[in-house]
Amino acid sequence: MKMACIRSSTGSSSAISHRAYPIFPVRMPRAVIFSLAFIVSTVPLAGQTANLPIASITIGPPDSLTFIGPPDSLTFEPGELISLMRLKAPRLLSGGTPFSRRALKVDALTIEHFYISHGYLEARVDESFTVTFDERVDVYLRVTEGRQFMLSEISMTGNRLLAKEEIIQFLGIRLGEPYNPVDIQGRLEALRHHYQDQGKLTFAILREIVVNDGVHLRLSISEGLTYTIGNVTVTGLERVPEWYVTRELLFHRGDISSRSKLLLGQQRVFESGLFSSVEITPLVQAMEPGIANIEVRVRELGRGSFDFSAGFSQKEAARGGEPNTALSSSFQWWHSRIFNTSLRTGITLEGNLLLEHWWPPDFLAAWDVVSPWTLGARLPSSVRIYSDYRTTPDIVWRRGVDLSLPIGWVFITAADPDADPDSIAAGVESGFAGGPERGFRFEYLFQGADNLLAPRRGTIFQVKYSLQRTLLPGQPSYRLVELDIRRYHSLLRNTVFAYRFKMGHLKTFPAGIKLRHYHLFDLGGSTSLRGWANPGSFSEEGGMAKWLVNVELRMPLPWILGAELFGDAGGLRAFRGPDDPTLEWIWKWDVGAGLLISTPLGPIRVDAAFPWGNFTRNPTIQVAFLHTF
Repeated sequence: MKMACIRSSTGSSSAISHRAYPIFPVRMPRAVIFSLAFIVSTVPLAGQTANLPIASITIGPPDSLTFIGPPDSLTFEPGELISLMRLKAPRLLSGGTPFSRRALKVDALTIEHFYISHGYLEARVDESFTVTFDERVDVYLRVTEGRQFMLSEISMTGNRLLAKEEIIQFLGIRLGEPYNPVDIQGRLEALRHHYQDQGKLTFAILREIVVNDGVHLRLSISEGLTYTIGNVTVTGLERVPEWYVTRELLFHRGDISSRSKLLLGQQRVFESGLFSSVEITPLVQAMEPGIANIEVRVRELGRGSFDFSAGFSQKEAARGGEPNTALSSSFQWWHSRIFNTSLRTGITLEGNLLLEHWWPPDFLAAWDVVSPWTLGARLPSSVRIYSDYRTTPDIVWRRGVDLSLPIGWVFITAADPDADPDSIAAGVESGFAGGPERGFRFEYLFQGADNLLAPRRGTIFQVKYSLQRTLLPGQPSYRLVELDIRRYHSLLRNTVFAYRFKMGHLKTFPAGIKLRHYHLFDLGGSTSLRGWANPGSFSEEGGMAKWLVNVELRMPLPWILGAELFGDAGGLRAFRGPDDPTLEWIWKWDVGAGLLISTPLGPIRVDAAFPWGNFTRNPTIQVAFLHTF
C-alpha cells in the first residue's frame, strides 16, 4: 500500500509576546509598479533560445515524441491544454508567439497545476523542443497524468465555534469528488477570515492529507482566544485633528474584534479624502490575553492636486437621448483639507468633440465644493456651480447651481436651470423651453461588471427617476423614468455574449403638453439602433417613451482584432410632426456585424448594420469608440 503525508498550514498557533496582524498589504506607488514590470519584461534569461518562431506545439503521453496515439490517450483534449499556454503556434490569421525557454517552463507548470487541481496529484509535465533547419521551433509537452485521487474521508480536531458539518459546508467539499488542493487552500483562507470576524485573531489551521486509495483530509484547528478591542491609537497626523479619523471607524473599545469592520473602517478613513494611505493593524500582547489594541497609521494627503485626461468616451445625452461617442479631454484641480477638515473644492474644465457632430464642441465648466459629512451624519454632499454647453440634439446652454445630497445612490437636485431664452406659449405649446427648472432626481447604479471598458462577465443595473419644475408654482411639470439592465456572459475562448434592455417614459403634468426636443427620448446611432445613422433618421421629432434591446456576440481574432455579431430592436412613441402633439409608436430592428480593434483607451468599433427588411441596400456603417453597452 502506498502512503504519503503532506502538510500545510494557514496561520500559526504558537504564542509570542507581541504580534501584529496587518489588514491590508502595504501599497506600492503606481509609478514603482510600472517600473518593476518594465524591468522584469525586458531582462531575458541568460542562454535562452528567444525570438525564434514556433512551428508547432504537440501535447501527448510520454511514450511518443509526437502524439500519434488515440484521442483518449489523455483525459483532457490537447486543444484544451494548449489553450492554457502562453506560447501559441501559428494559425490561419495569426503568426503565433516568439519562443522562449522561460515561457515554455511556465506553460508546463501551468498545465501541471491544471491537472493537480482536478485531482491528479502525481501529474508531471516534461517540456522539450527542437529547432528545425529553417530556424523554427517544434515544442513538445509530455504529460504523465497518473491516477486521479478522490476525497475519501474528512476529519478535524479543535473546532468549537463551528461544528464539523458547518465547516465542511463552508469549504464546499464533498466525499467522492476529485481532491482539489488549490481550491481547498483558498477556501481555508476564507474560513480563517470568517473566524477573525468572530474575534479569533490568532486562529490557525493545519492541513494534512494521507494518500492511499483515496485522499484522507485532516484539519487540525486552533481557534485561540476571542479578542475584544482595547486602546485605539492614531499615528501619522500632522495638521488634521484625530477626530476626523475616529469618526470614520466602526468599532469601539470593548467590541469583539472583527476583520470586516476593520477593513470597512480603513476604507471609510481613506474615502474621507484627507489621507494618501491608511493602515489599520490589531496588536496582540501576551501580557493582555484576549485584548487587541488597534493602531491606525495614516499619511496626510497634500492640499493641492490636479489631473488631466484625454481619450474616447460615451457622453450622456442632455436629457432622454442615448449616449454620444466623443473625443473627450478634461482638466481638474482640487484643493483639499480646507480649514484642516474633510471639505474640499475643485474646478473642472471639460471639452467633448462628438463623433456625429464635431463642431462646435460641447463644453463644461464647473466649480465644486464637496464634503463626506453633512450635519454630523456621514452623508456626502456637494454644491456645483456650472456652465454646460450642449449641441445635441439642440444647442442648449445651461447655467446654474446643483445641490446634491447622496443617500446611498440618491441625488437630490435643487436647481437645474435651462438658460435658453426661447419660449413657447402655455397650454399645448407650453413654455418648457426656457426659464428655470427646479426639482429633484433619484439615481441608483449597481456596477457588477468585471471591467468597464471591455466587460466579460457581470451585471450592470441602473434606475433614474426625476421630477422637474415641481417647485415652480403655476408652472407645468414633467416626470422622467428610465431603466437600464445589462448582462455579460463569458463563453469559451474569450467569447462574450452580452445583452441589454432599456426603457424610458416621460409624463407631463397637466397632460397633453409637448416638450421641447431637448427633453425627449431618441433612438438611432452607434449606441442604440445601428441600422440608422443618427436619431434624426429614425424620428425627427423625438418621443415620450422608448424601449431598446441589444444582443451581441463578441469574439476574439488574432492580434488586437475582434469581431461581433449583433441585433438591435427598439420602439419610440414619437410625435408625428413639429406642430402635431399626437403620438404614435415606431418599432424597428436591425442585424449586422462589426470589427473590433483593441487599444489602450478601449475598443474601436466599425459596425455594418442592415435595417430589417432592407437587406438589398447598402448597410449603415457606424464608426465608434467603446462597446455599444
